[in-house]
Amino acid sequence: MKRLIILLLMLSPLAASAQNEAYKTLFDECVGRDGYSTVQVSKQMLRMMDSDYNLALASIDGIMSITFSSDDSAAAAAFRKRCDQMLDRSGLSVMVSTNDGVQAVKIYTWTVEDKIKEVIVVTCSPSETVVVDVVGDLTLKQISRLKF
Repeated sequence: MKRLIILLLMLSPLAASAQNEAYKTLFDECVGRDGYSTVQVSKQMLRMMDSDYNLALASIDGIMSITFSSDDSAAAAAFRKRCDQMLDRSGLSVMVSTNDGVQAVKIYTWTVEDKIKEVIVVTCSPSETVVVDVVGDLTLKQISRLKF
């Protein structure tokens, strides 16, 4: 039993790094493509930002964002479907889901013990889908200080 626990503890960092692979793959495929805007912010850049956010930003390892805009409703629906499939298979939990008939927002989290390791916010409207991925070692209080 001890060996099993030690093995699981040794493998937990691998699980943490693999959690973000599906989104990273999607992000890499969208970089430079027509209709997509991508933004990647590193931990080093976050450290240089305004001191009002330092407590929240200090625990973030990185932020990646994909925005897909298109007047082609079929292309917009296909990207939303791809995001839904990626997130459904990722092991993330839906924290919040809202839909006002025009815009839908889902917030997914991945937690280990009491720490939130990843937050993905997906906002969909008829012509635009925005997906923001925040990776780090967060608490709900720190996340509330960030204004998505």
